[in-house]
Amino acid sequence: MPLMVHGLLQTEDYARAIDRLALNSTPESVERQVQIRMGRQQNVWTRDEPPTLEFVLDEAALRRPVGSRATMHAQLLHLIELSDRCQLQVIPLRGGAHLGPLGAITIFEFPEELHSPVPYVEGQAGNLYLEKSAELARANLTDNRLTAAALSPADSAELIARLPAEDPVMIRLEPGS
Repeated sequence: MPLMVHGLLQTEDYARAIDRLALNSTPESVERQVQIRMGRQQNVWTRDEPPTLEFVLDEAALRRPVGSRATMHAQLLHLIELSDRCQLQVIPLRGGAHLGPLGAITIFEFPEELHSPVPYVEGQAGNLYLEKSAELARANLTDNRLTAAALSPADSAELIARLPAEDPVMIRLEPGS
């Protein structure tokens, strides 16, 4: 779980601000990456039968300013809107350390007759699909522990909605500021 909002949940401005941080980024490469990410989102969120998606985010990712205040405000509103279409859970800061900072894990699950689950790990050194049963077991255990450490989806949505008023960095967060 990186300390940023997952790519499928990012607004365009948030994605742009994140992509500008990449080493060797150029304005052209940033725009290309942002458009690819937005296209992927469009493909997922506009399907007649979208996949079941579950996300666990660290509260620090929601409190860390990315881009302008307007960017963060729009990102938080976007998360609230998306919480009706996916399971979104937040691991609160008060919960202390957890396994998430070791890297983002996505577990792709398919109908049993098509394929067994496939963990996908994202990290600074690259991305990796895991295929061994022991790797899948570790990924599932990590996912289960992160989900257990997180607030319920309803409590997570309440936390996200309260963030602008609670966080000194975003205390006067208003669109356009």
